[in-house]
Amino acid sequence: MSPRLQNVHSTDFEITIDDVGDFASELVYLATEEGYIRDTLGRIAGEAGTKWVDQSSPDTWETCDFDGRYEDPVAFAQVMTHRGPQPCHTRLKDVGSGSLDVKVEE
Repeated sequence: MSPRLQNVHSTDFEITIDDVGDFASELVYLATEEGYIRDTLGRIAGEAGTKWVDQSSPDTWETCDFDGRYEDPVAFAQVMTHRGPQPCHTRLKDVGSGSLDVKVEE
């Protein structure tokens, strides 16, 4: 199962599930504005942002630098476009206190 988003706006988005079989599943989503994410006390707990990735080669990884620094960060990424019929997903590696590496796989 590979979710793909399109027509993302401040109040809604469209989602297509690329799949290679039958399934029944619950869809869970997180919606936030780009920028810092703060806890209930106003402290910076993380951040959200976008990164344009021009996947010129299947072996190409792009570095995404964070605005802040985090101890033991948890990261996830999602494809925010819908070009072509091939299912795709993101892969992350080298998630560190100030950056991560990301690529798109079909």
